[in-house]
Amino acid sequence: MNMKLIVQSDDYGFTPAVTYATHEAIRDGIIRNTGLFANMPAASLAVQLIQDCPDVCLGIDINLVSGFPCADQSQIPALIDHESGEFIRSTVRKADSRWMKEDLYPYNEVKIETQAQIERFISLTHGRKPAYIHGHSIGESSANYRQALHDVGLQYGIPFTRDIWAALGVVRTRNQLKKTMLEQLEYSSEEDILAQLEHLTDQTYVRIGGHCGYVDAQLFAYSTCTLSRIQDYQMYTSPKIKKFINDHQIELVRYNEIYSL
Repeated sequence: MNMKLIVQSDDYGFTPAVTYATHEAIRDGIIRNTGLFANMPAASLAVQLIQDCPDVCLGIDINLVSGFPCADQSQIPALIDHESGEFIRSTVRKADSRWMKEDLYPYNEVKIETQAQIERFISLTHGRKPAYIHGHSIGESSANYRQALHDVGLQYGIPFTRDIWAALGVVRTRNQLKKTMLEQLEYSSEEDILAQLEHLTDQTYVRIGGHCGYVDAQLFAYSTCTLSRIQDYQMYTSPKIKKFINDHQIELVRYNEIYSL
């Protein structure tokens, strides 16, 4: 059986630069699945642009570390920086002495905000539900976050990506997140992912994940993952990777055609 390749890019709608780059890599590259940051101002632009990409699987990435929440702030006090009104940044969380020792994300508050972001998605898309639900940034550090996404997904009939991977035995490639600007410039996700794919041709389901984007001032204000997004854009539009896919008769697939609740 030929490989079925799940190509996913996260953070669609994060900033205008991320949005335009992701849209281009859907149109001209290999991205078939992308998750919307429904709470960010550029989400409306993202939804508008994706209208000419009817075959892409549009999910939602639940963002609790950048921008303003969709829920009433009085309902989610542990998630909010009360001076700015925005989410507490992941860089602030990681500097907290309790990080990775305690769960800093109360289950009920995560559930409330997850529901609010899904409702925002439905409003932006005029009644369309996300095709999948995916975590962002803090997934490994918070069991409450993972459980809330799973539970809210069941509530809405939206599959959680971690559940899809487990059910189908998806092998995930490793796209390394580099910290410094120099590391991000020097790391080629194109070459790294291609090398990994060469060793996975006997697998049924394989996933490529990343963060496609150009950079703008908003991105530098919100994220430490900046220049890496340009490297990922190169990977998602790479002629080398496209040729590898064609030469090995690999099928690019969408979550909504391989799994449902």
